Amino acid sequence: PAKAKVPVEQQYILEVKSGTLTISGSGLIDGSGMKGIRVGDGTDNCNAHLVINGGEVIGEYVAVHLNGGNVAADISGGKFSVEKPWNDKRYVLNIQDEYAGDAKYNVTGGTFEGFNPHAHQADPVDGDAKLSYVNPGYYAEFDGDKTYTVKQRPSGTEGYKVVWDQAGLEEAVKSDAQVLLGADIKLGYSGEIKTHGFLITEKDVTLDLNGHKLTADGPGGDNKHYEEGGNMPYAILAVHDNTLTVNDSSSAKTGMIDGETGRYGGIWIHNVKNENKNATLVFNNGFVRCADNAVYLSGAGAQAIIRGGKFWADEDTDRNKYYTLNILGENAKDENSASFTVTGGSFYNFDPAANYADSSRPETTCYIDKNSYHTVSSPGDGGTWYVVKPGAANQSDH
Repeated sequence: PAKAKVPVEQQYILEVKSGTLTISGSGLIDGSGMKGIRVGDGTDNCNAHLVINGGEVIGEYVAVHLNGGNVAADISGGKFSVEKPWNDKRYVLNIQDEYAGDAKYNVTGGTFEGFNPHAHQADPVDGDAKLSYVNPGYYAEFDGDKTYTVKQRPSGTEGYKVVWDQAGLEEAVKSDAQVLLGADIKLGYSGEIKTHGFLITEKDVTLDLNGHKLTADGPGGDNKHYEEGGNMPYAILAVHDNTLTVNDSSSAKTGMIDGETGRYGGIWIHNVKNENKNATLVFNNGFVRCADNAVYLSGAGAQAIIRGGKFWADEDTDRNKYYTLNILGENAKDENSASFTVTGGSFYNFDPAANYADSSRPETTCYIDKNSYHTVSSPGDGGTWYVVKPGAANQSDH
């Protein structure tokens, strides 16, 4: 059908001055060269309401604009974009400045190109502050390119701080105890990641991978990155004196700590100085794939509690061993040593019930309670997977 012509003096394709307009379906509201939809007439009590369940809205500088008091837009679906930025910002959704306290977005769905409705500066803010149009119980997920999609939060993550990049992650682990990844994040090969790993030292942190990948830049190749004068590969995550809990709430369980790409270790738990609070890892689910030491413990009292997930570390070809779970030799000798407690999980070419990762002992090391758990082995991925299961060992399982 022919496109309806809009008078030039009317800046918007659609205007909702009062009452309610509901938009559904899969059509296009094309405000190219103009503006998309205006809700309100610029007065203090418009009583105008927009509901968008589907379709696509394009504007030159703004897709949906709230302009008036007592106005609202409920967005549960659809696609939204603008052709150009304004003052270096993309105002896909916007509230007229003087009505920022009287107009409201309720966003529970939809995709937004180049605009994060969960953390934006489309309205006046102080400094680097960010605002959200997304309703509680929802969050925006980034596709790694330019699109944010609003989704319902995974169960149990209400109140978690959502992060989409390294800067957000760095800030979150300092101020929020619970963090939800909203995108794959690649940590820069500079600063702390180059020398210690991504340090979590100020708070106990719960990190929900949420199906995303956490990795780091590196030169690649076969070179592993070690601490200067030490024997610990630089880790994707390093925890000193505090507790890190790792979850993956995605239904497909695709969350991953990827140290293989940049030739890093996975998670380093180090007890430095806090005698009353041992450095601890609690790993519930997710996948650690790395060049060496999926989980490494150092410092007396450091501990890791592994209840599930997958772990894969490359073979140490110099020693012909897999150090998937590993304890620094001097911290693996007595009852006050660092320790693993493994009650679940899958391990590639590494049996947590009988392994040689502890180089301080000639015999094999067991990281499970054999009275309560056992491992079952099966071939896969060119090697052998060992799965920890409840119950004492049964030879028929192997």
